[in-house]
Amino acid sequence: MWPVTSKMFLKRFKEVWDAKGGLAALDLADQRFVEGAFSEEERQSIATRISELALHDLFEGNPLFEENPARSEPVLRRMLDFAEGHFGKQHYSVADVSNAFGRMLMAERRDAEAEEHLLRALAVNEAVARVHSGHRFYFTHELGNLIRQYEDAKRFDLAAQLLERQVAILGAEATNPRAARALLYLGKAYVQQGRLTEAAAHLREALAFFEKQPKTKGLNYNLYAQIARDLLAGIPDSE
Repeated sequence: MWPVTSKMFLKRFKEVWDAKGGLAALDLADQRFVEGAFSEEERQSIATRISELALHDLFEGNPLFEENPARSEPVLRRMLDFAEGHFGKQHYSVADVSNAFGRMLMAERRDAEAEEHLLRALAVNEAVARVHSGHRFYFTHELGNLIRQYEDAKRFDLAAQLLERQVAILGAEATNPRAARALLYLGKAYVQQGRLTEAAAHLREALAFFEKQPKTKGLNYNLYAQIARDLLAGIPDSE
């Protein structure tokens, strides 16, 4: 007989995931959800695990993905169906799986499909943020690929619109690394559009955050700080 508690189930789920693959593990989860074996709290803990698997296990350190990203596609499609069916279309797990799907499609250079999934992830996270204003579920890295694509095409207006939506989710103050990066890149997009006053305000906010971080945080923070300084140096009266 299968275990009932979410902790025991998640252990079993991961064992099946590792031994038989994601599709078999999702078959197991589907059956248990249909049986109504979990409380709402347990269901949400399982949703979190689904998100973690989509965002990490299918990619980071996975040689199969590096060799052939499309191998993840059947599992991601099934994960998306599972998340929508059991948690609803406006749930953070749907956003996370859509985000991971977009990453896979970007790696396959299927840019139009990737854009669809990444924009969907953003829209769901906007809905989640409105209901749970204290939560910041949104992962910014994959959408950054789409923003760079817009910048390469000289569509700075679209890049700025996405970054404005990121900032609305993450917060207009640089209280954490993701918010600071979003403000930094929004400032950059505004510079490209000639919106220099707005750009300077966001760049100063981001710079203040990165300059306050200890050097042990690594080279990325120093790089972000230097990007902000360089951009501010090109804005008249930005000191």
